[in-house]
This record gives sequence, structure tokens and C-alpha cells, in this order.
Amino acid sequence: MPHIAVIDFETTGMSPDMGDRATEVAIVLLEGGLVVDRFQSLMNAGVRISSFIESFTGISNAMVRAAPPAAEVMAQASRFVGDTPWWRTTRRLTGATGWPNWRA
Repeated sequence: MPHIAVIDFETTGMSPDMGDRATEVAIVLLEGGLVVDRFQSLMNAGVRISSFIESFTGISNAMVRAAPPAAEVMAQASRFVGDTPWWRTTRRLTGATGWPNWRA
């Protein structure tokens, strides 16, 4: 059975058009329903995390300040997924066509 990548994002909110950005990406590669590999990273997209989002996700401004730049993390995530078919768990932030609409 081929691999499938399941991708999840934590974000600063639900609207990239209003400046919300990703703060974390987590990816698992599944084969036959079993996790065979994983990738996870916080990312610094240069936006402030509200106290509401910090309490909701547990991700603080200090944590993302120390994280790699978002563009670097997304490049690593893209290399990790490669040509593997993928499914995302958050449609609103990434848009109907997936992470090509994601903004660093």
C-alpha cells in the first residue's frame, strides 16, 4: 500500500487574508494505517500570537521567536512529503487547493 502524508497546522487564527499565519506544522507518513515517519516544527512567520491563541494551542511568542523562519520550515516540510499524496486537517487556512496557498 502506498504512503499518504497527513498534514496539520497550528495557526495564529483562521484568516490568512487578515494576516493570520502558521506557527507549527506536523506531518505523519502513513502506510497501511501505520505511522512510518514524522516531521514537526514550530515556525517563525513574524506575526504576534494573541493570548487567546497561546492559551488554545500552547504555542507562545517566545517559542516561535526562537523557531526557524516559516519559509525554511515549509521548504523542509515540502522535501519531507516529496511526491507522496497528502491530506490536510485544516482546510480554512490552506485554502481549497492546499498548501500552495499557504503564506509564510
